[in-house]
Amino acid sequence: MNTSQKLHNAARSYCIDRDAYWRAEYHALMDRGADRAGSEYTDKAYDMFPRYNILSAILTDIERLDSDALPELAEMAELLILSGHTAQSIFTEKSGSDIRSAAIADERQRFADVIAKWLSNSIPDISPLPYRRVLSDAEVQALWKRVEARWGTRGSYFYPLAESTDPSLIAFDATAFYRHLPPASLQNILRAQGTSRLFELREYGDNNYQLSVDAWDPYYGVWGEGFWFTDTLDWIMYASHEDSVTTGGILTDAVVAKWPEAKQHPWNI
Repeated sequence: MNTSQKLHNAARSYCIDRDAYWRAEYHALMDRGADRAGSEYTDKAYDMFPRYNILSAILTDIERLDSDALPELAEMAELLILSGHTAQSIFTEKSGSDIRSAAIADERQRFADVIAKWLSNSIPDISPLPYRRVLSDAEVQALWKRVEARWGTRGSYFYPLAESTDPSLIAFDATAFYRHLPPASLQNILRAQGTSRLFELREYGDNNYQLSVDAWDPYYGVWGEGFWFTDTLDWIMYASHEDSVTTGGILTDAVVAKWPEAKQHPWNI
């Protein structure tokens, strides 16, 4: 890695690690029943969950920068600090509490201070994270048009929540599917096909990516329905809010070859 890539990688790692820390702290608070006072959040809760929300927003902003084509180090640092101060998501736009606002401001400043410290002293040596880049709005719209032409969906519900558009589409029970084919197994399937990068599009939000196979974690999540495919569009995968997982094209063939009992675990409403 060059110095800009090293700084970009360290900034991503910082956000991921600190996000995980605050999520763990908040889950522990919930386990103790200390996150709510009646129907309202406690002061302690307001000082915790906004922190991981803003860290997630900052990470998304960082990953808008393509690690394959970063600016020089000084400009890179300026862009990262700007992300720290300005990044937003649907979870950070309305504070609702002075404590929440203070927690967000504190995490923003901590991130900016860390970047400035690394630039002045030394950037930490951190193992390279898998490639992941947030797609622009124009890229997302162009991809949806191509997906619609090939697979008949443009971000709305897909099979089995909508009618099948291709005979290769099979919908599986999500619990059984991931038990037999966890992400590591699916990653191996793609590697065997010679795939190094793929696309992830979500139902809503900004978390639409081009990512390396190593970063592929195909689950339904906070950003809604998930769709995954490569530039060739010779396969597709879809995870829905109804605990279904759909595969199509050459991925269906690979799934059945890897998991012979796959068709015994269809999705049922």
